[in-house]
Amino acid sequence: MNLLFWNIRGFGAKGRRSQIIELIKKHHIDGVCFQETIKNKFTDRELHSLYGGMQFWWSWIPATGHLGGILIGINDFRGEKKWTFSHNVQLLDKISGASFDLVNVYGPVQDYRKGDFLQELRTLVEECQNAIIIGGDFNLVRSRQEKST
Repeated sequence: MNLLFWNIRGFGAKGRRSQIIELIKKHHIDGVCFQETIKNKFTDRELHSLYGGMQFWWSWIPATGHLGGILIGINDFRGEKKWTFSHNVQLLDKISGASFDLVNVYGPVQDYRKGDFLQELRTLVEECQNAIIIGGDFNLVRSRQEKST
């Protein structure tokens, strides 16, 4: 299974859609996990244009103002759970029959929320009964202001 994780820093950036389409086709991508989409919603038309006829299922966590936003597109899934900082999708590998969880994360930029983010990941891992693939933008580096004090 080929997966693409990408902090795209704005889904609407010039040329972004053509980059996505090219990558999906060139690398035969089975699933995409985008972070920092900076979008509240997506239309069926714009999502359909990304995968060029492939049957992807799409789901997202909206951005808050000009921060965040997570988008997952996958060709097969068994269920999902949306958290505050992450999006968990249960998948089944058609070849081996094994179940696993795909987790797309976008950690908070604000330092005071990083503890909540780490606690969410801990809870997610503890509750999971399958193998896990976790990817995304963790944002665990402290801010410059905090580093200098």
